[in-house]
Amino acid sequence: MKRMRPYADGSKRYKKDPTKFPVLQTKPDTSHSAIMCKARQWQAAVDAIPTPIFIHDANHRILRANKAYAQEACLPVHDVIGKPYWQIFPRLSGPLPGCLQTQAEQETFEDSIYLEDGRLFISSGYVAATSDMGYQFSVHVLREVTGELNHKLENMPFSIELRNTDKFVSYITGAIPYILFDFDFKSMLPVYVSSAVQVLLGYEPKDFTKAPASWIAIVHEDDREFVLKEIDNAINNRRGAEFECRLRHKYLNETIWFEVRARCVLDASDHISQFIGIASDITERKKFIEERVNATLKIRNSHVQSINAIASLVEVRDPYTAGHQRRVAEISAAIARKMGLDEDRIHGIELGAQVHDIGKIHVPAEILNRSGILTAPEFELIKSHPVVGYEILKAVDFPWPIAHMVRQHHERLDGSGYPDGLRGNSIILEARILAVADVIDAITSHRPYRPRREHNEAIEEINRKQGILYDPYVVDACNLLVADGCL
Repeated sequence: MKRMRPYADGSKRYKKDPTKFPVLQTKPDTSHSAIMCKARQWQAAVDAIPTPIFIHDANHRILRANKAYAQEACLPVHDVIGKPYWQIFPRLSGPLPGCLQTQAEQETFEDSIYLEDGRLFISSGYVAATSDMGYQFSVHVLREVTGELNHKLENMPFSIELRNTDKFVSYITGAIPYILFDFDFKSMLPVYVSSAVQVLLGYEPKDFTKAPASWIAIVHEDDREFVLKEIDNAINNRRGAEFECRLRHKYLNETIWFEVRARCVLDASDHISQFIGIASDITERKKFIEERVNATLKIRNSHVQSINAIASLVEVRDPYTAGHQRRVAEISAAIARKMGLDEDRIHGIELGAQVHDIGKIHVPAEILNRSGILTAPEFELIKSHPVVGYEILKAVDFPWPIAHMVRQHHERLDGSGYPDGLRGNSIILEARILAVADVIDAITSHRPYRPRREHNEAIEEINRKQGILYDPYVVDACNLLVADGCL
């Protein structure tokens, strides 16, 4: 028998050999409740951090944020989710420069943020990559350093007298990557331009103190009239100016986009004495915005081409409806414009109207073109075209609710429509507009089973049923178009 070795407490037991007594491995709990518990723990952890933290996606929309961030934004946490961070906090004209340059590089970056209330933040950004090294999201930690900066300034090895000199001002402003300027109001000569102008544009500050018009020479010729007008308006109205313009580099054959913010300074007699401001390089931001706009336009153009191709399928197959969708699109757009909708929404309505009968490709041509009475099953087949159209279009990621427009264009306010019997505002506005336009053109167009009717009969029909079948605001817009001679 093997002897047992006594332990310090006097007991005797075998020591466990890890090779003979394997430790039990437990699998991580992946249940929904466990995942939600971990999520709450994560949120509680970041909420305990007094520094603002947020996470955004590739479109700079906030995915997560802690309480400190929400407090700076003066909004509940749930109200900031899904919104572009630069529209919430800090309020900027676009994403931070670091965000525009690092999404594809998976690196850390820092940006300085100067707020209007005088506070300075350092944004430390961290890019998270997917398993295949693609972009996943970015984490931002915003650290306020206003106090640290003030402490450093107070303890710099300068005497009090030196801090009031131009040398001290140049020392401080030279470290800021923005061009600071100060114009004397009477002479309109720049009495001060920070040394950042040499880094950003290649000029020396003294280049701008030679003559009143020397500074305007570096403004792009297409922007000069605009810039002078903005400055004149600011001075005449005794207010600030904020605009974007292009400035020419001294040595490089290129122009650089700048955002300029300036304001008038009043003297003791309440007269304008100075015009001071700051200019920041926004070239990268402009490039990013331009690329996004071009990409969006390219996608939208492909959507338009797809819509046109789909619309032609229906019209070729059913000669009696040739032009029907096009005419309904024109009427719908006119109604929407008269109702004061924005142009992008009007464009979506027009495109949806162009394919509102796409589901009819499911209906045999002999039924569509029959001049006689349809049987009940045949009529039900025709009534299925909104659903068929919806099923065809729902997989396409349009920026407008085109699939729902197609599904709902035969719904009526009182619930008597089809396919879903929707009522009132359950029917989207786009579909309520399309329904009226569709009825007007259907009544005034020749069909295999009846001749066309007069235009005034169509207008009388929608007025008789407004508030019952048709949206009264849509009908009112139609009446205004008729009065203007546009319908």
